[in-house]
Amino acid sequence: MKRFKTVWTWGCFFFTAIVFAISVQWIRQSPPLASNAGWRFQVVETLDQAGDWFHAIEELPKAMAEEDSRKYAEQFTRNLEIRNSRIPFDLATIDAELMFIEYPHKIPRLIFQKGVIAELQHQPEEALDWYGQALEKKSGLFMAWVRRALIWERLGNTMRAEEEFKKALDIAPEGTLSRFHYGLFLARSTTQFDAARKQAEFLKDIRPLYSQIIIQTIEEHAMDCGASCKFDFSS
Repeated sequence: MKRFKTVWTWGCFFFTAIVFAISVQWIRQSPPLASNAGWRFQVVETLDQAGDWFHAIEELPKAMAEEDSRKYAEQFTRNLEIRNSRIPFDLATIDAELMFIEYPHKIPRLIFQKGVIAELQHQPEEALDWYGQALEKKSGLFMAWVRRALIWERLGNTMRAEEEFKKALDIAPEGTLSRFHYGLFLARSTTQFDAARKQAEFLKDIRPLYSQIIIQTIEEHAMDCGASCKFDFSS
C-alpha cells in the first residue's frame, strides 16, 4: 500500500510537470490572440506572447495611457504578478524533471525554460547562460538564439545581438518569430529601416499584426532620428 501511494504521488507530480511544460511551450509559441483591446495593448500582448517580455513591459505605460487598452493592461499587470508568484514552483518542477528525465531530447527545452524564468527575475546574464547551455545541447533551438539576441540588445551590445539574430535566421529562415524580432531590432537599435521594412513585407500576409508592429516601430524611430535617417515610407 505504501509503495502504491509513493508511485501515485510521483505519478501525479510528473503529470503536473508535463502539463506545465506543455502549457508554457504553447503559450510562448502560439500566435497572438484576437483582441478587442486598443492598439497599444495589442502590441504589449503580441510582444509578450512572441517571447519578448522585456519590451512588452516597456510598452505597458503606453497601453495604460490609451483608453481602449487600459483595462487590458491592468489585467496584464495582475497576470504578471501571478506569473511571478509561480516562479518557485515552476523552477522546482523543471529541476525535478531534469533530475528524473527519461528522454534526453527534452533536456534543451527544460534548460531553455530556466532561461525564460531568469529573464522574468530580471537576471539577463543568468538567462544568457541558460540559453547558452540549451544551445550546447541543441544548437538548432532558434528561439534560444533570438532570446539571447534580445538580451544583448538590451545590454547595449547591438553587434552581438545582430550576430545572434542572424544565427536564428540561418536556422529558421522562414520563421515568423525570428523575422519579427529581427525586424523590430533593426528598427529600434539601428538606422537600418529599409532592412527592417523587408522583414515587415515578408510577414505582411503571414502575420499582419507582426508586420504592422514593425512598421509602427520604424515610423516612430525614424521620426526620432530626424533628417539623418533616409527612408521612403511610400515604397
